[in-house]
Amino acid sequence: MIVRTILERESGGTTPDDCGYYIGTMGVAALDQYLHGSEVPLLGDYMCPDITTLERALDLDLDLPHPADASVLEERLMQLRQRPLWHDPRDGLRTIEELLARLPIGERHEGVRSDLECYRQWLQETAAANDRFRLNVVTHE
Repeated sequence: MIVRTILERESGGTTPDDCGYYIGTMGVAALDQYLHGSEVPLLGDYMCPDITTLERALDLDLDLPHPADASVLEERLMQLRQRPLWHDPRDGLRTIEELLARLPIGERHEGVRSDLECYRQWLQETAAANDRFRLNVVTHE
């Protein structure tokens, strides 16, 4: 299975098909570690919240090992419902620029840098179109 992270516009459309594989492989959480101590939003802050999966888990009334597990799921669901679904691309650009500045230079991160450059261009176009964006994770077999 291949994991890919894509940026999606509110008006429709996503980053090109050749963009997002390296970030998907490295993981958004791993990239967010490079932003520790910075003043920009984390890349994970732009993730589309997976509200539906949590709602299904609660609706199924799963046989959870501890009653506290359901309350943890409910708390997480409440937090996700409060997050915005769409984001200003100028904020995303600040995050991408900071990641590019902090990410180590070298062969190991070449693909991730290429994905970030793709994101930067795509977010610039999104800002010029006065559109908004979000980050999604997709999988391919």
